[in-house]
Amino acid sequence: MSFLVAGRDKNAPKFSHAILTQLRDTAASLGLKDKESWRSPFGMGFIFRHALLGLEKAKMEHWSGLMQRGYPTDALVKANFLDAVPAVFGMDRRWLQDEYDAWVSLMGDPRSDFVQGVVWADRVWHSYQRDIKLNDPVGLEVRALEKRYQAAYGTMIGNAVGFRLPGRYYRFLLASTLAPKAFHKTFSDSELTQVLNKKTK
Repeated sequence: MSFLVAGRDKNAPKFSHAILTQLRDTAASLGLKDKESWRSPFGMGFIFRHALLGLEKAKMEHWSGLMQRGYPTDALVKANFLDAVPAVFGMDRRWLQDEYDAWVSLMGDPRSDFVQGVVWADRVWHSYQRDIKLNDPVGLEVRALEKRYQAAYGTMIGNAVGFRLPGRYYRFLLASTLAPKAFHKTFSDSELTQVLNKKTK
């Protein structure tokens, strides 16, 4: 089965780099660039979940996905994180490696800022991808944000058929979650409208 692993793991870094790059660039379009804010526990939890999404995507898109129980392993999650995050965010790999085990040890504490970052990133991503919707407290808050977006920026027809501009909606979600929680930045209604209407590359 080693050839299955090779094909799957070959794509994992590519997917993780792409997802993290999208996160970094979308945040930057909102003015969220401060390195220390990214390095906060919430910011790192947010990044951690996005890096893990690359492994999950590699599993789902590989033809043997349904046969891959126990994937990804803890060792692969760590290796992927330590490869992708320095490459995309320019963070020091040695610092990430030193802090990694302490962050992961917090996974059993839902009140920790790191785990909150992981959970918020997960719910934001699934809402952005029109994927599963969970009814836990964070999931309900993100669903409320979705309704707010539809009311303020959606169209009658778009809301009726569930259509929205994906890039614009992702910016809205990051402005409403990552910005205040990691960067301590809030947007007024007019500021939010301005950044959502701004053209990006």
